[in-house]
Amino acid sequence: MLDKLKIGVDIDGVLSDSNKVFISHINNKYGLSLSTDDVRDYWFTDLSNIIGGREQIIEEWMFLHKNNLLLNCPTTSKAILFNMLPGEVNLVTHRDPITIEC
Repeated sequence: MLDKLKIGVDIDGVLSDSNKVFISHINNKYGLSLSTDDVRDYWFTDLSNIIGGREQIIEEWMFLHKNNLLLNCPTTSKAILFNMLPGEVNLVTHRDPITIEC
């Protein structure tokens, strides 16, 4: 008998476009009109200066996670193949633990 296929997938913007959801949330909450083109690094350095620092960025991400607002992120074009994979899929990330704990 063969073991069940297990697949590890990098989720840091590879399959789901969580930045779109995050930027939309920030725009709504802070009355801004930013686009994903305004994001130039992982920690949204430019944005953190606008809304109150890195800790506020983490707090906003945690809000999205805790309220399951990232579950239905738009997918990237790379996700088409992902949806066709058989077996168990494990999501893998190199994010700081504080950004992935819910």
